[in-house]
Amino acid sequence: MAGKRRGKKTLNAANRKSLPAPLKKSAPVRLPENFLHYLVIACCVVFAFQLGVLQPYFNFQKTAGSAILEGACPVGQSAAFAGLDAYASGKDILLFLPHENNFSALFSISGDGGFEDAFVAFDEPGLALDRVLVNGKVLCAPCENGNKYALEGGRAEGGLLLEAQGHATDLKQGLERNQGGLHMAFFELSSQTHALAPLKLSITGSWNAVATSRMPSSFYGEDAPFHINRVPVLAGYLMQLKVPWSTYGFVSMVPPALFYAATGLPYQYAYKIYAILLFFVPVVIFYLFSRKLPKYQDVVFAISSLLYLCLPMGGMPLGGGLDLFAYGMTPHTIATYLSLFFFYAAYEAVIERKKLDSVWLLGAAVIFMLAFAANPRILAALAIGFVIVAAAALAQKRLKRAVLLLIACASASAWLAASFLSGFSISSYSIVGGATPGGAVETLRLLFQLGYIALPLLFAAGAYFAWRGRNLFAFAVAGYSAAMFAFATSAGLLQAYPFLDVLRFLPSFYLPFIFVCGAGIAALAEKAPPLLGVIGKKLRLEKDTLAVAVMLAVLAPSAMFLMIFWNASSVQYSNAGDSLEAASGYSSFASAHAIIGSERALLVTRTDVSQYPAFEQNLEKLSIKYLQDPPSIASEMEKQKLRYVIVGNAIAVRNENETTAWQFLDAMRGSPLFAEVFPGSAAHVFMLKGALIAPDAAGVDVAVEGADLRYDGASVAGECRADSCNVTVYSKTISKNAVCNGAPMQCGLTFIADSGSILVSGMKRGRFNFDIAPQHGTLELALLALGLIGLVICAYECRKS
Repeated sequence: MAGKRRGKKTLNAANRKSLPAPLKKSAPVRLPENFLHYLVIACCVVFAFQLGVLQPYFNFQKTAGSAILEGACPVGQSAAFAGLDAYASGKDILLFLPHENNFSALFSISGDGGFEDAFVAFDEPGLALDRVLVNGKVLCAPCENGNKYALEGGRAEGGLLLEAQGHATDLKQGLERNQGGLHMAFFELSSQTHALAPLKLSITGSWNAVATSRMPSSFYGEDAPFHINRVPVLAGYLMQLKVPWSTYGFVSMVPPALFYAATGLPYQYAYKIYAILLFFVPVVIFYLFSRKLPKYQDVVFAISSLLYLCLPMGGMPLGGGLDLFAYGMTPHTIATYLSLFFFYAAYEAVIERKKLDSVWLLGAAVIFMLAFAANPRILAALAIGFVIVAAAALAQKRLKRAVLLLIACASASAWLAASFLSGFSISSYSIVGGATPGGAVETLRLLFQLGYIALPLLFAAGAYFAWRGRNLFAFAVAGYSAAMFAFATSAGLLQAYPFLDVLRFLPSFYLPFIFVCGAGIAALAEKAPPLLGVIGKKLRLEKDTLAVAVMLAVLAPSAMFLMIFWNASSVQYSNAGDSLEAASGYSSFASAHAIIGSERALLVTRTDVSQYPAFEQNLEKLSIKYLQDPPSIASEMEKQKLRYVIVGNAIAVRNENETTAWQFLDAMRGSPLFAEVFPGSAAHVFMLKGALIAPDAAGVDVAVEGADLRYDGASVAGECRADSCNVTVYSKTISKNAVCNGAPMQCGLTFIADSGSILVSGMKRGRFNFDIAPQHGTLELALLALGLIGLVICAYECRKS
């Protein structure tokens, strides 16, 4: 028996190496080194190209149309309808339809290739789309918004002859229809009416429109043109080694201004590259934050980054996507990012460092100053971040460090506060659209309406495991996010301090929120139920690999980014960039300025939060008003000696009793006070009959011979023909800390906020010239000197510790 056993053992030992490979015990499957980093980088690269990083110009086709209106004579013949235009690019077509009863509009679009069906987007309150015909074939009758219809005739080739027919409907029903659908709860729902209603068709197949025009490529969101147009002005300042610190919009535009000055490419494209780069900054923030975690650092980095990149925003200005590309809140976006970098640097300096390091402390103070310079409103988020860090310092018995950080931040930024706040007007923020919750219960309900019901639960899990694991940094981030959410959704705060515009603080909540959600997913994957553990063992997956698998299982039902992230995610931003709506506005305002020339004009734009129309490069020459009746507009123009008024195509309405865009336009056209001189798809220009030509500066008994109006100042020369004269300079961008230097007189300034004007007095009979320029007073210099002393003291305390 013993021999047999020995023989068997010897046989196994001799043949062990020859056993088939599948019988060997395989090692658990591991992710390649830095695989998650490469995954996030690949997504960023795909997004950047999807956003058009290599597209300096947007090519499109503009075509004039005609319309048959009810009562046209002779019946059945096409009557020219001024301002009726169509725009086409690629497979997309935008038609502007007359807001009239029983109309039929005709358009001819040049193109090449075959087509199969068309997606219809049309949702204008008060107007119904009865039917659309393509090359004589009925596409839809009636046509519903958001539906796809087959093109009869199969794969026909060539151009498209489009005919759209519709009629006026009850405005109340239209508003109710527009209120439907998926909306986020942070906003009051509103609808826009148009004097010329837009209809968008997206063609499938190989068909593409022929491009006949082009415009500089950028992201023309609501406020973006206001900042885009500052890029060339700031570039001129920088070439003279000057930085206009007194205007916050300039500070955040330094990178694109440098890019524009160095390359000579269109400044709109310089802004576009800047916006794309800013879009990916949160990925860097998530990387830095994840390094503070004890484990699963790469997994949390990947999860939070992909959540940020791949989950569609659904119309919310959260976290840099729609903020940059649709809303154009560039200064506040970069201020938000800097405030999060400040939070990280402050935590590192106050909590993490064994010895107080002057580099981290002063670095946090410099970041604080830059964030405040980018947008003064961010001071609220900076304060909340500091309070969270101070609370953590109190728990760690390091309160002295927090006090030193406070001194350093105040020392670095006090001179900016004196400069900004002296020229910052809050009178125009009497009402701001934004958050409208009502108490803690409503706030909690809003949190669970944040697009995806799982995210608040994952956030709670991340905060819980951070507390259980004694991870102070992750718990502090969760506290910061919760505090910012309560701040940004506080109805009482909005009513008490409307100038804060708390809507802008949602990204300060959302970015930390997403990071904690990523930490929650990783923690839940580690604490996975036995079933997932069994699956992991069966598939021979390591824990971090299993965590990624769970991450994909969470993301797949909501974003499905593995298959369609380039369609469901980045397209929501790129569509807001080089769009046909942008081409329409670009063409319309360019034609309007061909009529107006260099004259100032009154702008009556949509009654909504944003004051700045797209593509308006002469904002400082506009007097912006929300007047809605022709006599009031005429009276205002006579006061300001204006000849032209620009009427926007869109007006936001919330009920059927408010003035609609087509009603307002009809009133202007029917008024004997005005004559329409340019009808456009996005801008309509009217001339006040009998009005005087208005130069850039105007006054009583004074001849203004020259007026050079800049964004932050002006130079005016002329002759006073009375014993004393006043000159009114119209500008929306000269700050209240400006001063007047004149020859041969002493001039004084009086700011008139309502009309965006400055009354300059002091002219006597004879010739004069004066300059208006920003003035940095002795208070700023004193605060700057005290700040430097404070920073030296902080550095000394760090060295001593």
